Amino acid sequence: MNEVVIRPVIAGEEQDSKDRSVLTAVDGEPLAEVRSAPRLLGQIAMRRVRAGADGVAPPPDVFAKAAELYATGTLCGDSIEDHVTRVARAVGLPRPIVELAVQDLSTTLADSADLNLRDVPPEKGTSGGRTIWVPCGRVFASAASLGKHPGPNRAWLRALALGYSVVIRPGHRDPFSAQRLVHALLAAGLPGEKVSMLPGGDDLAHLLLRSADRSIVFGVEDKVGTWLTVRGVDVHCEGRSKVLLDHRPDERELDFLAEVIAGEAGVRCDNASVVLTTEAPVELAERLAERLAALPPEPVTGAGSCLPAVPAGQAEQLRVRFRALAGGLTDHTTGRYGGDPLALLPDGSYAVRPVVLSAEDAAHPTVGTELPVPFVTVAPWSPSDGLAPLGNSLVLTLLGDAVSPARVARDPSVRQVVCGPVPPWQVHPEVPDHVLGLLLTEPKHLIGLGSGS
Repeated sequence: MNEVVIRPVIAGEEQDSKDRSVLTAVDGEPLAEVRSAPRLLGQIAMRRVRAGADGVAPPPDVFAKAAELYATGTLCGDSIEDHVTRVARAVGLPRPIVELAVQDLSTTLADSADLNLRDVPPEKGTSGGRTIWVPCGRVFASAASLGKHPGPNRAWLRALALGYSVVIRPGHRDPFSAQRLVHALLAAGLPGEKVSMLPGGDDLAHLLLRSADRSIVFGVEDKVGTWLTVRGVDVHCEGRSKVLLDHRPDERELDFLAEVIAGEAGVRCDNASVVLTTEAPVELAERLAERLAALPPEPVTGAGSCLPAVPAGQAEQLRVRFRALAGGLTDHTTGRYGGDPLALLPDGSYAVRPVVLSAEDAAHPTVGTELPVPFVTVAPWSPSDGLAPLGNSLVLTLLGDAVSPARVARDPSVRQVVCGPVPPWQVHPEVPDHVLGLLLTEPKHLIGLGSGS
């Protein structure tokens, strides 16, 4: 595989930079030279983007052509097969998961206009006037920290389809997905001033987030937590997603729990990191551990790979972290792996096998800890505990009827409620994502115009 160069793109034009680094794969081999944009170049870029931002949405045929180029073409010297392999090796994400992400991003490109129609609240009219929903501004910024999954690129694609000019600070581990999308769009005829991509550090990311009209940021809470209270910035950090189970699960439900914990390699923020149960936590944890320990460790480039991989140095850090988190708890998986959940692979990387712990008290500090690998703590819950242990969750999945879904949905710290055994990332296509719609658009009232005007 050839080594590629990641360069800044400003208003559709590639730029050079003297700030250079080598991005290595999880197996230690070099994958790309990254030429980062310093802060000054970021300031120049934002001025140019702002000057050219016209708010006009590109025609749908641009997105349709870009979707085909992105999913099938050769871009930046990489075929789609090369690209999938490169992302898998860079991020440590199993190849099948990268392939699914490519399909999803291609669909988002092709259907972006229809998705926006679905997710933006509909116009509403009365005899006295009309309410319409319009973009909140002209410039949208997206900043990812590590970039552990290609999926977050969906947000800026949707903003672009509404007429925003977009500026992307790609993730450090995966600049390839954003690069391929940008070049597919430009090759499909997108006006250059509509898209910019600036690899760089945290200071650059902060500049972009502050300068844009609307922004989205992905990363760990220590890095992105300062943006949680900033209006117009949508923050995605640790999800601490939970499952509440109020009965002894059958085999189908155990399969679902294993999927929601380790599905898509367990790297998503909506993977479950806590299972709260009215049954005995030790018994449930043992049953889950038996299932999850059967997942085979393979190099991420393999067609059957299903677990994430990390470089040797990060493997040792994870061992230390797992031992610390297991303090005072019961570890149900490490013994199944001969004492080490990190499995050395033939390419020199380490597969991260699922870790299942159980606690006697849901207040234990490990309960709610989220890691970008398959990791879950099973803890007790009873109706007398109330709703407090269910809060602070990106997704709360309810298996049973111990609590009212409508009641728990009123908790501001619960972002989404799923009723029944459905992985939260398998959203029904007809269910609107108003969170994204409300980030990108706002209502304006046309007084004196009736519903038909």
